[in-house]
Amino acid sequence: MTANRHIGEVEITLEFEGKPKDFKMRPSFEAVVEMETATGLGIVALAGRIFHKQIGLGDLAVIITAGMKAAGEPAD
Repeated sequence: MTANRHIGEVEITLEFEGKPKDFKMRPSFEAVVEMETATGLGIVALAGRIFHKQIGLGDLAVIITAGMKAAGEPAD
């Protein structure tokens, strides 16, 4: 599995069933809407939290899940 950098995909490694596993994430309009809706923050405010290292695990989980779904990965 290789991320397609031309469409903005990135690879992340997460622990899955006790083992490291690579997943893809992709930015999309739908992913951004999902992030904003779930966190109650606009994308600029959310990016500001990340930049200032003030992001919680819940928000991080929302970002990862939305990006994985956009890339067609299982995100349940």
